[in-house]
Amino acid sequence: MEKDLKIISENLSLLSRRAEGCEKSRRHWLLELLKLFDNEGYVSQKDIAEKLRLLGVDKTDDLLCISRYLIENGKAELHPDFANVEQKLVFLKISCFESELSRRSLNHFVGGVNFEALYRDSFVELFEDVYGERADFCIVPIENTGSGKLLNFYSMIINYNLKIVDICDIEHQNDDLRTRFALLSRGPLNLDISKSVGGCMEICITTDEGENISKVLLAAELCRMKPRRIDSVPYTHLKNRFSYFIGFKCGPDALAEDFLVLLSLWGISYTPIGVFWEKDE
Repeated sequence: MEKDLKIISENLSLLSRRAEGCEKSRRHWLLELLKLFDNEGYVSQKDIAEKLRLLGVDKTDDLLCISRYLIENGKAELHPDFANVEQKLVFLKISCFESELSRRSLNHFVGGVNFEALYRDSFVELFEDVYGERADFCIVPIENTGSGKLLNFYSMIINYNLKIVDICDIEHQNDDLRTRFALLSRGPLNLDISKSVGGCMEICITTDEGENISKVLLAAELCRMKPRRIDSVPYTHLKNRFSYFIGFKCGPDALAEDFLVLLSLWGISYTPIGVFWEKDE
């Protein structure tokens, strides 16, 4: 018995070392492939992705290795709505709906900072103000305990290409209801926020292929980003086609850049919705 266990254990150990050696060898040749691309001159991330697909390089671990190489060598191309530098929110003009809840959310976002509030009678005006650069930010409700996610507002966020840069939850008076408000700007988003405690990222993808959702979730798992919510919205004029709003809880160990580059190498198009802090319940 003991002898048999020892033989099995030694063989398992040998196989493990061989597998580790194979992975190291594979990474070596992947890097040699990327260096070959470099020798051809600058090759865009899109071109690299296409070359990899033609070569049949589609293993998740391989693409994660390649994304790390691109990031470490300053060749990663992030969505233009993301920035890697810290951006301070400078409150100059804020467009806000004329209501008691909106006023309370405004006070939460700005604190004691001086600013000019532009009170409006319709939510469309809020989006128009920021899109037309008459205001730096606007405040809109995006979720409440009665209706859940307010998807009409999310559709407007995409249509006006605005971004969520902060959120707050406002308790209703005299009941247990709560409304979540978002502070929106024109972007770009500060990607560094997603790497801090309580950091969150939200993106939207449009697809009729369930495989893409699986790939997004797999990429998130590999890059230590925890999916916290997925909401699907069907297209009214396209059969079997949906928009998926996917939110992630990140943190100091999250590999947000790797996640975004990995999606790009997979050819998955996405729209950034927001990067913000969220307090733990």
